Order: sequence, then C-alpha cells, then structure tokens
Amino acid sequence: MKKLILFFCVVCSISAVYAQNVNNRQLDSLWQEVANYEVRDLPKSALEQVNIIYNVAQTNGWQTQIYKVLLYKAQYAFLLNEDATYTVVSNFKNAIDSSQFPLKNILQSTLADLYIDYYADNSYKIRQRTLVEGETPEDFRLWDNATFLNTINGLYAASLNNSAGLQQITVDEISDVLHVENDNNTRPTIYDVLVYNALNFYDARKYLFLEYGVTIPANYTEKLLGSNHVFLDFEVNKDEKDSFLRKGIALYKELTAFHINDSVPNALIDVTLHRLKYGRSLLNNRDNSVYVSTLKGLKARYGKFPFATDVSFELAEFYYKQDKRSKTVSNEVLALCNNAIDSFPNTIGAKNSMVLRELILDRTLSITSEKFLVPNKPSLLFINYRNIDSLHFRAYKLPYSKIGKYKQYYWGVSGVYDSLIVNQKSVVEWQASMANPNDYANHTTEVVMPALPQGHYIIT
Repeated sequence: MKKLILFFCVVCSISAVYAQNVNNRQLDSLWQEVANYEVRDLPKSALEQVNIIYNVAQTNGWQTQIYKVLLYKAQYAFLLNEDATYTVVSNFKNAIDSSQFPLKNILQSTLADLYIDYYADNSYKIRQRTLVEGETPEDFRLWDNATFLNTINGLYAASLNNSAGLQQITVDEISDVLHVENDNNTRPTIYDVLVYNALNFYDARKYLFLEYGVTIPANYTEKLLGSNHVFLDFEVNKDEKDSFLRKGIALYKELTAFHINDSVPNALIDVTLHRLKYGRSLLNNRDNSVYVSTLKGLKARYGKFPFATDVSFELAEFYYKQDKRSKTVSNEVLALCNNAIDSFPNTIGAKNSMVLRELILDRTLSITSEKFLVPNKPSLLFINYRNIDSLHFRAYKLPYSKIGKYKQYYWGVSGVYDSLIVNQKSVVEWQASMANPNDYANHTTEVVMPALPQGHYIIT
C-alpha cells in the first residue's frame, strides 16, 4: 500500500493543477467529514462518506474528484478487507480506460505496483501455473508467471508515454501535497518519479535472472560502469532486444540524457549513482577499477556542488569495505569523509560520512583472562583492541560480603561492578603500551597481570 499512497498524493496534486476548480463548499465539507472519520479511526464510515462524494462528482462530471475518490476507496478497501486486491485492481483498470494524460500515466504505474505486490505475496503459487498458449484469463488471480511480468512490464512502459510532456510537469508545482523525497532536487519532474518507480522493477535481479536466465556479457563492464558519456553510447546486444535488461538500461540512458546538461547536477549525480549500483549488481562487482574511476571523475567534475558529497561518501564506503577485507583502513577513507564534512557539513553525504568516520575512529576494547588463575603467580590477559595507545589497569579485591552480589550480577552492565568497588582502593595498578599503527583496525595482544593473592577481584 505504501506505493499506492505515494501516487495518491500525485493524483490529488495534479487534480488541482490540471482540472477545473472544484473547491466549492459542498466538497470541502464532505472531504472534511472524511478527515474527521480518519482521525477517529473509522474507515468504514469514511468509505461511506467517500461514496457520497463519488455520487456528487459523477453528477457534476468532476473527473479528477472521481480519481481522488477511487484512490481513497482503495485505501479503505485494504484496511477493511485484506482480499480487496481484485476490486481495487478492477477499479483502477476502469479508471485508466477513461482517463487522460497525465493521470492515466500515474494510474498505470500504480496499477503495476499493485500487480507487483500481489505477485510478491503469491509468487510460489504463480510459478507453478502453466497456461494454455494463447489463452489469458481476465482474472489476474489466475495468471501464470510470464503473464504477470509481461503485464507489469507493459504498464510501466505505458506510464512513460509522452515522456516529453511528463518532463514539463515539475514536482515543485505540486510540492504542497506530493510526498516525494526531493529535498536535493533529484526528482524534479513527474517523469523522474515515474521512471524511478519503473526502475524499481527493472532493477530487481529476481525478475531479470530467475525468470529469464539473462547473463551479462563481459564487455558490458566498461559501458555499464563507465562515465555518463561512455554509458550514453552503450548499445545492448541485439539478441537482448526484448529483455528486461535492455529496458532497464534504456531507462537509465533516457534519464541520464534528460539531466546530462542540467546546470545543477543533483539529478544527474543521483541517477549516475543509481546506475552504478545497478551495474555492479548485474556484474556481481567483478570490475571495481572502472567503478572507482567513474566515481573519481564525478567527484572531480562536480565537487563544487553540495550534492557531490554523496559521491565522496560512496567512494569512502567502497574503500572502507575493501579495506575491511584486509583488516586495515586506509587514510584515504578518512580523507574522503573529512572532505565531505568540511566542504558541505549539512548535506546527507556529509552526515553519512560523519557516521562512517565515527565508526572508523571508534575505540574498542575487550579483555579476557585465563580460565584458571594460580594464586601468587603472574597470569595473562588477552586483549582485543582498536585505536588505543595504552591501557591502565587497576585490580580491586572484592570483599567476601559482596561475593554473592558479584555472582548475581556477573553478566550485568559495568555500572553494577562500579557499585561493588565504590570507596575501595586498588590493590595493584599497572600499565601496558599497545601497538597502534594507526590503521584503524582490530589488533590482539597479551598483557601480563601481576601476581595476586587468592581471592575475587574486579579488574578495571
């Protein structure tokens, strides 16, 4: 339902922009009643009120209000009946048949989402079906796997008809009710919203690989992961003309071409990062050099723009994951984080970099003693540490009266142990230097603990 709610906002918004003014007192009053029922958590009463609005809208020929009612009815239908998908889908199909651009496009995309939700919930059962060739049931609940995927594919393609017109409808025009994450102007038009919604489907490897057995040729690497100008020259093999792979790549190319000359490159950077993630997923991350080169090129070209901190973070995170395999962290990771933070500290990329930097610089310590200690003999403490230069130890002898409490809270938090040694003096203290090569990695060592008489001790 979350996608349905998103596009509900779009439809209502565009209604205000493209349709006749229907904000008369009667409708305002009726919709206020709907809102009141929602506040009181009475979806059945709200649905009855929405049906009244539907009759008013039909009588007056207010098409946009009918669409708005359609989406409200879908929302309440799902709240009141978990098996309402068939009714909701039928309502959407009827509305699509009678609607015009751009509402038709939005409803087509939303219907595709509904089919995907149903497919995801019933995929095992759907995959067991085999339909007679040339016969497709009207009831989608009887469709086989191929019919579902082809229908979804067709709806997303149809939702992008008249892309030039969609590119003229800005999100800012309807930002008062359109709940799209566009704080960084990465989804500036309705076209962007619909393309990304379709890409959620084409990006899903389970549809691409499991259903169609698509393999990715080795020579795709430089094109899929290359710079935007290299990618725009990419031609998919002819034998993949009808594959989901071709359609996904085509959409990324179209979206890239749409934003390639933007004066503010936020949308271009965003689609490039999405495309690189898509490409690496398809290629199973088999060539990192091209990927890194493209990120470095993006950073060099657009580094003066705040949104480029997302590129710095992507690079830093990539290096960090690579370094973790070798159990070290390079200074280059910190340099990238610091660059993003210092350049544009209020951006998402900088804030993500702060989190990564804190993770890298965080000090960690765990201490384990030998299982059996011999009284009056030195013993070993096994130390696992990170970003620590030295340790100062104190040993406190636990009074016999507190031994029971100590055992009770043995696995408790450190504050419990602090309460056991309050107002006590340590019986022995010692220091140990830790080898710290400033590689921000975990290290292990052993530290000798001085000989202690028989008894119970807390080491801090």
